[in-house]
Amino acid sequence: MSIKDATRFEVFKTPIIIAFIALLVRVLLIVWMPDAYQFDAYQRWAGRDYLYIQVWLPATQSLVWVVGKLGGTPVILRVFFSTLGAVTIGMIVQLALSMREGIDGENADPNLDPFRYGLWLSLPFVVFGPYVVWSSVPYQESTLLFFLMGGLLLNRIKPEWGDLCIGALALVRYEGWPIIVVHWLLRRNLKAVVLSSWGIVLWLSIKYFGLLTPYMASPDSFSDWNELSENLTPRKARHLFRQLWLMFDSSAAGWFLLAATPLIPRWRKWDYRHWMLFWAFLGQGAALIGWLFSLGIAFSRMIVLPVMIMAPFSIVGLLWAWARWKNTIWKRRAFIFGLIAMSGWTIRDIYIDITAFNKHNRWERALVQEINQCEGDSWSIYPRIHNGPRSRHDGCEVVQGLTNLRAGEDFSCVPWGWGGPMATIIANWDDKTSTYEVERVGGERKGPCSY
Repeated sequence: MSIKDATRFEVFKTPIIIAFIALLVRVLLIVWMPDAYQFDAYQRWAGRDYLYIQVWLPATQSLVWVVGKLGGTPVILRVFFSTLGAVTIGMIVQLALSMREGIDGENADPNLDPFRYGLWLSLPFVVFGPYVVWSSVPYQESTLLFFLMGGLLLNRIKPEWGDLCIGALALVRYEGWPIIVVHWLLRRNLKAVVLSSWGIVLWLSIKYFGLLTPYMASPDSFSDWNELSENLTPRKARHLFRQLWLMFDSSAAGWFLLAATPLIPRWRKWDYRHWMLFWAFLGQGAALIGWLFSLGIAFSRMIVLPVMIMAPFSIVGLLWAWARWKNTIWKRRAFIFGLIAMSGWTIRDIYIDITAFNKHNRWERALVQEINQCEGDSWSIYPRIHNGPRSRHDGCEVVQGLTNLRAGEDFSCVPWGWGGPMATIIANWDDKTSTYEVERVGGERKGPCSY
């Protein structure tokens, strides 16, 4: 059955089912680990009353702002971004099914139902470890993928809406700006150029006229590029690329990308969507290398965009391979075993990542439980400093990200020097005992409070 012959329900049933499964996976992750992890998520929630925080473009923060204004909580915020990630997975599957038509054309297998096989061939991407981990917290990768895939899908049915969607990339990440330029070159339409330029024009206007002032949710400067010169040595480069390889190996990302290779020799049949994804992939690959050397460490977030941008290619490649191998028993069994192995391999990576995050911030999560039990008290905190290359982060950021408290207003973070209410309880991090030493200095103990 081709997409042209399918009813509206048949066209969208596979993406809807896939999106539902993807959301279920992410909700189960939140149930397992309800507290947000990693510092961008903490910063964003602490700045939920602002559209522009730190040095980040405002698209993702605008979504956080909406959740905050509607009275959401850190957990609700995670559910919201999990839904965004699940919908994006559904769009990726729908985009892949529509892209397959142009590649196979008249040579498509008439007995292969792309909607039926597209369902189970897409399941490895539903559980792709790094995307599950990073799409269930408020990170820019989810927002960029949402607008990119939405723009490519809308291009065929509502081109003007697709242009507007692509234009939103300018407000997500600066790496989205080259994608917009590629869009201009491929569309070759003045109206499309104008419509897709709205994000760039808006942001340049905001900067030129000073319409938004960035809110600093912590003293963190986010100067990731200050160690670039130290990392540009042969020894450090070997170490960084080894780390990156371990990230690819741990999440099975290489196998996900390998599935896209059947489409590469068919580049003469590519249309606007194929070329947009291809150049976006190359751009994100270049950005990944720059990010790797500037930060001096590799972690799973770095491989989300390269793999998920190529996911439509990979799904079409799997459909192409299955159509040609399904009639040979050993190839069919090897194919199915390979899909199961990929899925299990990358699910294991979810466990590895979340377990590490759970371990790294366990002290602050325990402290937050104490803070929540001591209702009516004011806290002064001397925080634990985060280990590793991101040592500029500290425990006060975690406290802000897991509660509705703000440093300088609701509690005092001593090294920040932002002040705060008169403390009735003091929590000091002790490096020797690796614990927060908590002491009451005023007020009276009430209710379940331990101090």
